[in-house]
Amino acid sequence: MNWNLGRPNPRDPWTRFSSYKWLIARRLAAAVARTSPYARGRLLDVGCGNNRRFAGYFDVEKYTGLEYPFTLGNDDSPVDVFGTALALPFADGSFDTVVSFETLEHVTESATMIAELRRVVKPGGAVIVSVPFLWGEHCGPHDYVRFTTFGLRHLFETAGLRVVRQERVGGFWTFHGQRMSYYVDSVYGRRLGWMTTSLAFGILVCASLLEGLHPVETEYCMSVIVGTRDAE
Repeated sequence: MNWNLGRPNPRDPWTRFSSYKWLIARRLAAAVARTSPYARGRLLDVGCGNNRRFAGYFDVEKYTGLEYPFTLGNDDSPVDVFGTALALPFADGSFDTVVSFETLEHVTESATMIAELRRVVKPGGAVIVSVPFLWGEHCGPHDYVRFTTFGLRHLFETAGLRVVRQERVGGFWTFHGQRMSYYVDSVYGRRLGWMTTSLAFGILVCASLLEGLHPVETEYCMSVIVGTRDAE
């Protein structure tokens, strides 16, 4: 049995055991960390958020964060450039690496965004993306689509990216454990405090045990993919 609690991320408070979604957050952190050998040089983070939560995993020359205007409210300190993923404000081949985490599902034109990521990466460079598959609606109304691993691979290959790594993250039990802990926190979180935290922790530990005992390959929370732009 492979009992895997994932990997803590100092930049991501959701990976703390006091969080109600630490299991998927830790498993995603571990999956992203495994993509780090593909990153180098100048890196662009499309949809960097307010903390660039995976920046610590990439040993690169320069890290540039891009975010859509108005997304972060008053906390825009991690953002170097404001813009849209559908028309990136950079010249062709400006970066050696382009990453984007849980952003693709929030744009209206998925293929256009992947084509833009490919456009701004240099020949020989890598594009690293993570997206949800089994997950609830969030950040509404700007939550448009979910991706299977096959659909995501098709997007990359159609855009001219060669897929060199792909991984499913958080299986059937992780998904259902997370949905249960979300419910517990949303209904009882403010009233029961530490009891809610303890209950959510227990649910997620059980989910992790069940995942190790009986993994289900076709049902998973999200996926991570790495594609390279071949030299021209």
